[in-house]
Amino acid sequence: MIEENKDVSMKTKKEEKREADRAKAQKRMIKQAILWGVTLFVIIGATAGIVWSVKNGSTSNVTIGSIPEVTASDWVRGNENSTVVIVEYSDFQCPACAAYYEVVKKLMDEDFGDKVKFVYRHFPLIETHFQAALAVSASESAGLQGKFWQMHDKLFENQTTWANNPKAREIFIDYAKELDLNVEEFTKNLDSKEGKEKAINAYKVSIKMGLNSTPSFFINGKKIQNPQSYEDFRNTINQAITDNS
Repeated sequence: MIEENKDVSMKTKKEEKREADRAKAQKRMIKQAILWGVTLFVIIGATAGIVWSVKNGSTSNVTIGSIPEVTASDWVRGNENSTVVIVEYSDFQCPACAAYYEVVKKLMDEDFGDKVKFVYRHFPLIETHFQAALAVSASESAGLQGKFWQMHDKLFENQTTWANNPKAREIFIDYAKELDLNVEEFTKNLDSKEGKEKAINAYKVSIKMGLNSTPSFFINGKKIQNPQSYEDFRNTINQAITDNS
C-alpha cells in the first residue's frame, strides 16, 4: 500500500510538471505572437487547450454595453488626473492576459506611466479557469494591505506555477509571505465569502456588458481591438493622447 501511494504521488507530480511545461510553452507562443504581430485568432487555432473566451465566443459580433465609470474602488496606476483612461478586463489565469501583462507593464513603466490612467478590472472566466476566482481573492486580499499591484504582478509572472495546481491556495499564501503581508489577515480574507462573491460579481458585470474574452481593453470608454504588437499598442495610446490634448 505504501508503494502504491508513492506511485500515485510520483504520477501526480509528473502530471503537474507536464501541465506546467505545457502552460509555459503556450505562454511563450502567445507572447511571441503578440510581439511579432500575429493575431490572437491565429493563436486560438494553433494552441488547442488555451481558453480565454466565454463559450468560444468572439467579440466581433457582440454589442458592448457602456463601461462603468472609474470609481475609488477601482485599482488604478499611472497618472490619476490624465484625460486618457485605459481600462483592462482581465483574468489572472488567462494565458493571453499573462502575455499582455508583460506588454502593458513595459508600456506603463517605460512610456506612459505619467501620461495615462490605467485601470485593472477583474473578468475571471470561472466556467473554465477554476483557479481564477481564488486568484481574484488573493489580489483583493493583498489590496486590503496596500499591495494589490505587487500581488497582481506575482500572479501573472508565476501563472504557470499555480494555474493548474491543486495547491494554488498554499502558493498564494506563500506569495503573501514574500510580500511581507500579514499572513493571518491575508488568509482570512482569501478564504472569505466576500472574496468569492467579488469574483462572481465581476464575472456577471463583464458578461452583462457583452464581454466574452480576455483581455479586453477600453480607451476612454471605447473598446479597442487588441493590439497585435507592442508598437501597435504604443501607437494606439499615443493617438489617444494626441486626440485628447
